[in-house]
Amino acid sequence: MSTALNDNLQQDIKMKLHTKITIIPSRALGLYCLERLVGREGVVVENRYDSEGAYKGSWVKLDGAPYRGEQEWYIPRDSISIL
Repeated sequence: MSTALNDNLQQDIKMKLHTKITIIPSRALGLYCLERLVGREGVVVENRYDSEGAYKGSWVKLDGAPYRGEQEWYIPRDSISIL
């Protein structure tokens, strides 16, 4: 698949609220220093889009214990795997 086509498909993603997800490794997650969240599960509580409407990631409420004292974390789209 060409990069341009793949980018267009990414823009069409619409993550549903309350979707159950698993956090997976990605470069973007590393940039946020959140590698320790890999493997955690949670539910999407809010979606984030750029100024052109392309999906960028979601705020996710973690299952189980909080991480660094917080239950909700912004997770970039490349680190979200739908269960």
